[in-house]
Amino acid sequence: MKINWKSITLEELAGYLSEELRKRGIDITLVGGACVTIYSKNRYQSYDLDFVTYDDLNTIKKVLKDYGFEQHAKNFAIRSVHG
Repeated sequence: MKINWKSITLEELAGYLSEELRKRGIDITLVGGACVTIYSKNRYQSYDLDFVTYDDLNTIKKVLKDYGFEQHAKNFAIRSVHG
C-alpha cells in the first residue's frame, strides 16, 4: 500500500500502523491525545500518535524502519513526506 504522507489523517495513520504492526505479531494500543482527537472528530487536536506495547523496542524499530520511519531520541518520524 502506497501511503500519501501529505494527506493521511491521524486516524488513518493510527489504523494503518496498528494493523501493520499486528501483522508482524506486535500488539500495540493507541493512547493519549490522538485518541481524544479521533473520538472528538478533531474538536481537540493532537499531532502525534502514542502507543503502548509489551513488545521489544528493537523489534518495533525494525518494523517501523521498513515503513520509512526513523528514530529521533524516543520518537519515530517518517523519513520523507514526498508521498
